[in-house]
Amino acid sequence: MLEELEALTSGLERAGREITGTLRVTVPVAFGRLYVSPLLPRFLARQPGLAVQMTVADEMLDLTREGLNLAIRVGALEDSSFVSRRIASNERVLCASPRYLRRHGPTAAFMR
Repeated sequence: MLEELEALTSGLERAGREITGTLRVTVPVAFGRLYVSPLLPRFLARQPGLAVQMTVADEMLDLTREGLNLAIRVGALEDSSFVSRRIASNERVLCASPRYLRRHGPTAAFMR
């Protein structure tokens, strides 16, 4: 992800534009904590004129209404007017004990 941000900013730098201002970003809680937050200090050190305002929330904030520039989402993009790029795979495994499955059935775990 850091490489993606650096590619974006280096493109602007090659165009002779210093990157300044505030980048307003929203990310899901777990993704932000595990992946984005550890990368921010290094990214910001390379972009001293840039400030990042990050909203960490699992709710889908409206980018336009909230004045956000960038959103990291898990799942399909609903609004086709936005530009998206896959930055990572998200594999999930649903597990249940044999006892739970005997008691509630295999589809019960999906219904909760």
